[in-house]
Parts: sequence; C-alpha cells; structure tokens
Amino acid sequence: MSVLKDSILFIYTLILFVLHAAAFWDLIESGLNSTFNYSKSVYFLLFITSIQYLDIPFSFFLTRSNPVAVFVQVSGRMLVLYVATQMVGWKHVQFALVGVYLLSELCRGPFYMANCLRMPCSRLTWLRYNAFKVLYPIGFTCEALVFINVFFIANRIPIDPTNPQFLLTLVFAVVFLCIVNFLYGSMSRKAAQKNKTD
Repeated sequence: MSVLKDSILFIYTLILFVLHAAAFWDLIESGLNSTFNYSKSVYFLLFITSIQYLDIPFSFFLTRSNPVAVFVQVSGRMLVLYVATQMVGWKHVQFALVGVYLLSELCRGPFYMANCLRMPCSRLTWLRYNAFKVLYPIGFTCEALVFINVFFIANRIPIDPTNPQFLLTLVFAVVFLCIVNFLYGSMSRKAAQKNKTD
C-alpha cells in the first residue's frame, strides 16, 4: 500500500510540476519578449490550478494536508485568476501575480517528489517551508491590487461611505484579510514544526 501511495503522489506531483514549469517558462519568455498577455494564459492557469482540488480527497488517505486550507487556497486562487481578467491596465500586477503563483508551486513539487522516492533532502525541505515567507506577502499584495483595480478603476466604485457598493468593498476587505491571516498562519505553523524537527 505504501508503494502504491507513493507512486500515485509522485505521478500527480510530477504532472503538476511539469505543467507549472511549462507555464513559468512561457511567462519568463513572454516577459523577456514583452509579449505577456494575461487573457491568453489565464485559461491554462485556471486548468492547472483546478487540478489541485485533488489535494482534498488525497488529504483523507494519502497526505496530511488540511482539506479546509486546500479548499480555501485553491478556490481563492481560482477566484483571483478570474477576477484579474476584469482588470484595466496594471499588466505588471498580473505578471507578478502569475509569477508568484507558479513559483510557489515549483517550490513544493521537488520536495514532495523527493519524499515519494524516500530520498528526503534538507535543502528542498527548507525551500518548501520557507519560500512562502517571501512569496506569500508578494502574492497577497498582488491579489489586493487586483481587487483594488477591479473595484475602483475598472468598475469606478466611488469612495463614498454612503454608497452601498463601497461598503461592500469594505466587508470584502475584512474577509480577504481574515483569509490571508488564516492561510499565512496555517503555513507558518507548518513551517515552525518542520524547521524545529529538521
């Protein structure tokens, strides 16, 4: 059973890693050639992100992932990727957002594949559990900028406390900050445990 479990996880992780690496290569190439077009790449990004919903059933019998954290993270990422299609301008924010999403997955893949092969590597473990300290704040900032752009530039919601739409954006901001706090806290606790044991 252990060999089967490791084989399933290795193949799953390898497929995700290759897909994210291909997307990252395309992102870098389009950035260097100044041909980055978010609307053309978003469908592939949504596809490879949706595959990660498999982490939820896997968490019950193959991994030790928190299914709630997985659902919140994947759903949140899907939502942001879609909402970013409604942005006006700010291509650099879209570029940075995609880069951070892809890098965060590329940091995870090698760690999980090495573990599936029973060849743990302390450097990969350190990268897996510490890269988020840089990537998450950049990612959360990009996500916040996406919503600021869509609410106040694309949809031109006036900053007026008597406007119901503006009040809804404030409620959304509170919910967003709660989710950020939940995800960052969850990852920080995992990192603290790993850094203590390694």
